[in-house]
Amino acid sequence: MRSFPQASLAHQNYFCWGTRKTKRSAMKGYLAFIALLLAQPEESHQGSSSNPGPSCSQYTTNTPLLLANQCGRWNVRRSSSSSSWFARFLEIFRLPAEDIQEDPLIIGGSPATIVEAPWLTFVSATISGKSYSCTGSIIDQLHVLTAAHCFFDGSISATGASVLVGNANYQLGTRFYAKDVYIHPSYNKADHSQGHDIAVIKLNKTLSFSPSVQPICVPQSDSLSDAGACPTRVFGWGRTTETPAVRPLNLQKLDVTVLSKEECSSYNKGFICVQGVKSGTGTCFGDSGGPTVVYANNLAYVMGVDSHHIGSCAQYPTRYTWVTANINFITDAVNS
Repeated sequence: MRSFPQASLAHQNYFCWGTRKTKRSAMKGYLAFIALLLAQPEESHQGSSSNPGPSCSQYTTNTPLLLANQCGRWNVRRSSSSSSWFARFLEIFRLPAEDIQEDPLIIGGSPATIVEAPWLTFVSATISGKSYSCTGSIIDQLHVLTAAHCFFDGSISATGASVLVGNANYQLGTRFYAKDVYIHPSYNKADHSQGHDIAVIKLNKTLSFSPSVQPICVPQSDSLSDAGACPTRVFGWGRTTETPAVRPLNLQKLDVTVLSKEECSSYNKGFICVQGVKSGTGTCFGDSGGPTVVYANNLAYVMGVDSHHIGSCAQYPTRYTWVTANINFITDAVNS
């Protein structure tokens, strides 16, 4: 006669005890796993799974023009002395520190944190006593890349300029004043659609790099066709709607595509054409001077400088001054 009930009971008792042992072992293993992750050394890193897509290795094959071993980093971690183990725990498990809503910004974009684009600067120029605003990109400790037309109102030139760095809310950024502004010698201030709409601001004192202040890479040469296959974004503080004119305090971002030369009627004037991945999205007034950011080889490169748009905001592709077509000017300005 088989004792099925006894056998079942014996098995059940063993399984219950085994479960308690298994839970204890699992908990020990889980805690050990957390401890191992928290013990990992703090390092600066370029991107993570939250960053845009895979790199595009053929976009540029030369070393960056400036700070080749330091430029183009984003989401840079602070040193261990300035971050707590709890902050690292939240980072590892991606628990959000704040609730950021995906509001329609940059004409169809979304809010950005400054560590996503630590090279971004809010540019302010004084012309006839009035303040005009643009966007710019940090390229080294003393220089910011932006658009030439930001410093003119018709034939009248700016008498002063400054940049705000280190915060997605530009009003909370740290201000640095311009010592000089170098305008491309071939720029036509009467019609910046003719090309060379690019300028370099030289600051009156050096920037201190941190997770929220970093230089973007300036490519010495690049490939337009390969750029079209790369993850690409634009950033700026421009209008969120053209009419009525609404301008947010917080930095904005938008995923975009770089068009081929056949699709860009301004290509022969030294421009690249950039449009939002989604129809009806793009840059607007105030985004001028901001970068087209191409993510390649785990670095961020400034491919273009926002110059102008045709028609209404986001109606047609935005024209960006092609950086590598003006690389000699940038080199001379930085070395001046």
